[in-house]
Amino acid sequence: MGQNLAGIHGIGFKTADQIAQKIGIPVDSLLRACAGLSHVLIEAIGEGHCVLPVELLKEEAAKLLLVDDKIVTVALEHTLASNDLVKETINGQDFRRPGGNQSRRLGGRTSGVS
Repeated sequence: MGQNLAGIHGIGFKTADQIAQKIGIPVDSLLRACAGLSHVLIEAIGEGHCVLPVELLKEEAAKLLLVDDKIVTVALEHTLASNDLVKETINGQDFRRPGGNQSRRLGGRTSGVS
């Protein structure tokens, strides 16, 4: 859904999300929630962050998607299992950074914490 369309030059997450909803992707779909998490994290990286605190990531994704926190939590677990996001622990606090395909799309800018 959004991850594929949003990867096309000139199509951002919001446009891809609107298209997905018009073709029948449910607002509460796991695919949409995963795409929303990725979008929030990629936006933060564009602002100079290497990682985001997990609670902030979930909060921002829930606001963007206008969905229940439970859906975002399930999507977060899914993105970790699929290695789309990677867990980092710094001074006892949980963070997330792009992993796998996400990191490659960003040119490796997120490899490790700097």
